[in-house]
Amino acid sequence: SGTYISRDSNHTYMLQDAYSDQLTTKWGVQTCDPTYQPQQHGEDMYKLTYEALKPKPDSTLDDEKPKLHDKTEVQSLASGIGWLVECTRPDLMFARMNCSGMQQKCTEGSWKLMKNVLRYIVHSRSYGIRYSKGTEFPNTLITFVDASLHTCAITGRAAYCVIIFLNGGPIFWKCKLLPGKPSVSTLEAEYPATYFATNETVYFRQLLYEMGFPQAGPTIIY
Repeated sequence: SGTYISRDSNHTYMLQDAYSDQLTTKWGVQTCDPTYQPQQHGEDMYKLTYEALKPKPDSTLDDEKPKLHDKTEVQSLASGIGWLVECTRPDLMFARMNCSGMQQKCTEGSWKLMKNVLRYIVHSRSYGIRYSKGTEFPNTLITFVDASLHTCAITGRAAYCVIIFLNGGPIFWKCKLLPGKPSVSTLEAEYPATYFATNETVYFRQLLYEMGFPQAGPTIIY
């Protein structure tokens, strides 16, 4: 998996710096100027491709269609970023969700935005996960959840993110668009997101119980 695990007297670390280097070298961005966010505000890969491919009212059949980037490369890059997210990089889960949505159709403009995610990986190659001994709430689950209204500019669907911490580090994280129809209010997006976060929390409470670490009280969901 390319995951490096190290320990000292009080911490356990999980890193994928070597894999990050391999990924950025494969796509030729290892010497590019780094960025400090996976995506800049207002950048929308899906909207960019959708609007580029949308027929124009005054277009003719002879008009040249926008060039799509090679599907195999798009899928390979989305998978590479996805493996980082699965193992050690919850900070990339929103960008990963967007990149995964480009695997069927991706214009050159959207491909450029996908490669900008790699420039953030150049900056953050040493980021990872740290679990600590002697935290304020040892072996106690803490859950965070949030929803973003109208995340998808085309369908209007909201996205939600869930992350669950244990002993100072994340043990579960997910970012997805809410299923069904678009939410019409923040409240309508937040409640389903909290529902999904609660389901995951109940699962991990039961898992810890079976492992011999029952939760002493209710789990706080922020």
